[in-house]
Amino acid sequence: MSYTSILAGLSEYKESWVALNMLYYLLLLAVLDAVSGLYTAKMMEHYEIFVLPRRGYARWYHRAMLEISGIIFFLISVITLISGFKSSDGFYKMILAAAVLALNLTVISNIQMFISLLSRNVMLGYLVCMLIQLVSIFCSERMPHAGKLALIGNWGMLVRSTLIDPDGVPIETSITLEVIILILLWLFGWYVIRLNRRIKL
Repeated sequence: MSYTSILAGLSEYKESWVALNMLYYLLLLAVLDAVSGLYTAKMMEHYEIFVLPRRGYARWYHRAMLEISGIIFFLISVITLISGFKSSDGFYKMILAAAVLALNLTVISNIQMFISLLSRNVMLGYLVCMLIQLVSIFCSERMPHAGKLALIGNWGMLVRSTLIDPDGVPIETSITLEVIILILLWLFGWYVIRLNRRIKL
């Protein structure tokens, strides 16, 4: 299995896993989740003090969404570029796997940031999203089809989509759901955070 296949995720059938590839994939998720957590901590410690009073909740939160999304896409682009020198897979497969993963991690990082800002607890957001990803990786095989679709972590693994596995997650459905989640966070995330803080005050 090539490095490109790591970007495409892990098959839900554990007997096909290679231990080193599993470790690579888990490390990839852990690092990107950590980057998202560090950015959120910066949001809470710096931007909230200097940017929020001048721009208001909506512009503050929208800026955060754009920046964290840009960071994720940049890091995935760098990883894809490095993988391209080591992979024998075709250009289309590599780019498709990277794009599917990047969109998924963008959604997960924004969910992580939302939970962290809402609870004022960066570790909580990190743990919740890491748990979602771990359950998706290790428990999907035992779940019915509807359960597999509900696991957000499955959406970012090309090898678990219907493009590779006929019984996998429909890629059109997962992409549509991810776009809807991002739109909902963009429209209402800042308002929910503002409302929650005013109630606590």
